[in-house]
Amino acid sequence: MDPTLHLRPSEQVVLTLAQHVINLFLEKKYEECLSAIDKKLASVDSEAVQVQIKILQAVCWTNLGIKHEESEKLLNELIRGNPDNSFAYYGLGLNLYSRGEFDKCLEPFATAVSLNPLNMQRAVDYKESAMKISKVLQDAISLYSSGNFCKALEILSLAPLIDPENKSITAIVQNISDNFLQCLVSRLEKDVLADNDYNSILNRVEFLINAEKFEIADKLIPVEELLDSRGFLLQGIIKYMLGSIKLSKKYFQKALELDENNKKAENYIKNVEMFVKLVEGSQELIKTNKTIEATNMLDEALKIDPENKRLVQAIYFQRSFAKFKLGNHREAFEDYLNFETLQNVTGMIMNGIKF
Repeated sequence: MDPTLHLRPSEQVVLTLAQHVINLFLEKKYEECLSAIDKKLASVDSEAVQVQIKILQAVCWTNLGIKHEESEKLLNELIRGNPDNSFAYYGLGLNLYSRGEFDKCLEPFATAVSLNPLNMQRAVDYKESAMKISKVLQDAISLYSSGNFCKALEILSLAPLIDPENKSITAIVQNISDNFLQCLVSRLEKDVLADNDYNSILNRVEFLINAEKFEIADKLIPVEELLDSRGFLLQGIIKYMLGSIKLSKKYFQKALELDENNKKAENYIKNVEMFVKLVEGSQELIKTNKTIEATNMLDEALKIDPENKRLVQAIYFQRSFAKFKLGNHREAFEDYLNFETLQNVTGMIMNGIKF
């Protein structure tokens, strides 16, 4: 977006004094741009140029994800004093869009386009994205309200794909999903307690597994004496996803004993055996200071099931220790950061890999 819009030729000459600021903005070096603005703004006499630089300042704050409210306030003030400035409207629309205000951002984007249709393609794009995101969110809420829970969650997952760079979308979707699941889980818990139908209960448990609510699924699954091959498979998956690897194998084996054609149980057993072999093997290698071989084994273990966050978390922890012993401190630190990130997701605190 060209910050020199809305300036008379004489003012554009003045603005060349701040060309360094504009270049930093166009190069997306927003922190450096803000620093340069602090130095330049006081020395600019032209009010029109000051307006453009202040808009740049507000947009830099937005792009850095800081001072959202201050940015919105500044842009509204600039719009009141400069109602024909399309760049100010664009900045306000971007501020609201980046904060997840997808309905509120439509009007400033539309105004920016109407004032300057030839230079506001980005405003057009953001406006279209905002409308698509709003529709997805509304459709998901409508589906949930009508009882179509799985479809609601499926539709909801499409929203972040519309604009992967907008982090607020992911946060909004996660918040809505959590609310959906919290209400649904409460309902499922009541249904299970009131339901004596075995398959109906397993269907609900399977839904909770797919929703990654493993702790709750673990509480609701029927006692072992009642389980068939499918029930033991689901119990095994729950333990497996909760990080109880060897215990999960016991349930998978029971599922296979009751149904020799249970391929899912068979595949899980293979995963468990390979994982245990690689991780326990790496532990023995670390004890004998064969850390390169240990790291290679953990690299292979990481490929077994990337979707199992607890297993991946455990591998990162172990590999961090191995790399530290090897002297690769930077890589060890990166692995430990990955471990801590997953720890915030799983809530699993560990001092090593425990089965």
